[in-house]
Amino acid sequence: MYKSRVELLKALADETRLRILDLLRSGECCQCDILPHVYKSQSTVSQHIQILKDCNILEHKKIGQKVEYKVKDKRIFLVLKLVDEMILEHLRRVSETTKGIESMS
Repeated sequence: MYKSRVELLKALADETRLRILDLLRSGECCQCDILPHVYKSQSTVSQHIQILKDCNILEHKKIGQKVEYKVKDKRIFLVLKLVDEMILEHLRRVSETTKGIESMS
């Protein structure tokens, strides 16, 4: 179970892959729709998509010449939301601590 967690978290630990997931939050996209938003080459985006597929985060279907990608399990967005909440809470605490230290000076 730990190894599976590590692999999933590694897949999420990349800005480009997080951008791809954000784009797919609203539904299916082809790679041509993803490219302008991630500022990476087609081959790099393909590699990132493959990592997300290998971790069972994305699935795809072929429609003519295009391949459409979508998030396989929407609960991944809950995971990302919880991470965002943890980060915001940490930043809030740091800000409060900094203000407290400054007021003592």
